[in-house]
Amino acid sequence: MPEEIRTPEPSTELSWSDNIVGILSSPSEVYQQVVASEPKNSHWSIPSITSLVMLLVFLFVVFDQAPIQDQMQDSQVKAMEKQVMDGKMTQEEADRAMEFMPKPGSPMWLIGGAVMMVFVVFASLFGFSLVYWIIGRVAFKVVVPYMKVCGVYGLSMLIMAVSTLIGMVFVIAMESIYAGASLAMLIGEVDPLNKTHMFLASVNLFTIWQYAVIGIGLAKLWSVSTEKGIGVSLGVWLVWTLLVSYGGMLFGG
Repeated sequence: MPEEIRTPEPSTELSWSDNIVGILSSPSEVYQQVVASEPKNSHWSIPSITSLVMLLVFLFVVFDQAPIQDQMQDSQVKAMEKQVMDGKMTQEEADRAMEFMPKPGSPMWLIGGAVMMVFVVFASLFGFSLVYWIIGRVAFKVVVPYMKVCGVYGLSMLIMAVSTLIGMVFVIAMESIYAGASLAMLIGEVDPLNKTHMFLASVNLFTIWQYAVIGIGLAKLWSVSTEKGIGVSLGVWLVWTLLVSYGGMLFGG
């Protein structure tokens, strides 16, 4: 008797409300659909734009607060003083630099911050996705479309959007730009020139959550265990964060 051929039923695409709830509560189900479908630009574009909007709201709301402006101004002054102490510039050069440097909260400062955020959001999205795509090919011998990896990373950025909103509440309530769910809370006063302090400020519970969720998506893409996927995702993030904190690089994930 010939074997019955069954045509698989087409999967029902999740609505964006389902994607948001799913990434926060059951990412495995969301990523299962990502793996089963063709790459969709909406998987990375909508979350990244949502995250960017939340970051811009954070920028314009938080840096309108006088205590935060004072804190950032103090950080700029300390940075210049360290340049002078290290012999990298004279006091006169530092004074001139401070005169031309936009004041925190000023229109030029906010525009510069907004441009920086646009760059960081999309550089993180496409940069980390490229690293994970290469690791999949080299370490696990799995070839998947690069844009599908972007979809895995992109969907996780919905967590970034939520964490930015919560972080904004923390910063305003505690009148500190370093307030939030990070290890910097254990320090007391954070020194922006202290590399260890900056590393601890980068170890945020929401960031770890986001990269753990990315790991779940990678595990689905590569057909490996969840532990391996999360290990790779968090490992790449940790290496990058250490380079940023201790290597003097400009931007982090």
